[in-house]
Amino acid sequence: MRYNLLIILLTLLIVNFKTYSQDNHRYVDELNASIHPTRKITYKKVDNHELKLHILEPAEKSNKLLKPCIIGIHGGGWAGGNPTMVYAILQEFVKEGWIGISIEYRLLNLSKNHTVSDCVKDVKTAIRYVKEHASEIGIDSEQITLSGLSAGGHLALGALLFDTLNEKSDNLAISTQTRYVILYYLVVDTSIKGYGNKKIGDEWLKLSPLHNIKGNLPPILIFHGMKDNVVPIEGVINFQKKIVSLGNSCDLIIHGEGIHGYFLYSQSKFNDVINQTFSFLNRFD
Repeated sequence: MRYNLLIILLTLLIVNFKTYSQDNHRYVDELNASIHPTRKITYKKVDNHELKLHILEPAEKSNKLLKPCIIGIHGGGWAGGNPTMVYAILQEFVKEGWIGISIEYRLLNLSKNHTVSDCVKDVKTAIRYVKEHASEIGIDSEQITLSGLSAGGHLALGALLFDTLNEKSDNLAISTQTRYVILYYLVVDTSIKGYGNKKIGDEWLKLSPLHNIKGNLPPILIFHGMKDNVVPIEGVINFQKKIVSLGNSCDLIIHGEGIHGYFLYSQSKFNDVINQTFSFLNRFD
């Protein structure tokens, strides 16, 4: 009897493990692994470490001398992740003749004295570098879209909202605003009601997009899941309402069953989000 019970329990564990593995398989992971940048450019050196821009370019030459560009910022709670995590999204734009750029930035690491403020500074330096060297890279500096996933979405907003956070060596005459901003399941509130309060500590207020909203921002599109248990939907809704109240354009698309990063797990959901993204961009052309 005990032997049979043990067999049943082991069978249930195996089934549950398989189900867990299937549920946690992400469609985009295989795509990301299959995509390789055409080149990498160093945009900054910090502590003898080179931070690079991962450049994805169309295989076929187009008649356009300068191309539109999408800059992608990966997530990972500021402390993890890597530039390959946004390759699949960028590649969808590359297929349409754009240039895609994924930013490598310093990760949160208190033992190295790397803070979330440093993450923001790196992203702003990268945007300024892309604008300053746009013609060399092959980019139309007036046609740059900024995008970010999760904590990367927070950093994208930081480039627009956190005016006082800049690297001393940056050319502040170059704006970090872009033409459009696309944000996927982003961190908007770093208070105790949101995400990242303990990681950021006492400086959370100056690093919270929800608490630093201003006017005259580029059009923004946000994707978020109603069942996101990492970044509460309430903060995202409040952010959208506040930013629109100041005269900004901000569309919020909510997936009713969506968890954190919901569209990364499914080809159909991924395609839906990409199509909605292009529909948003086409409204302004």
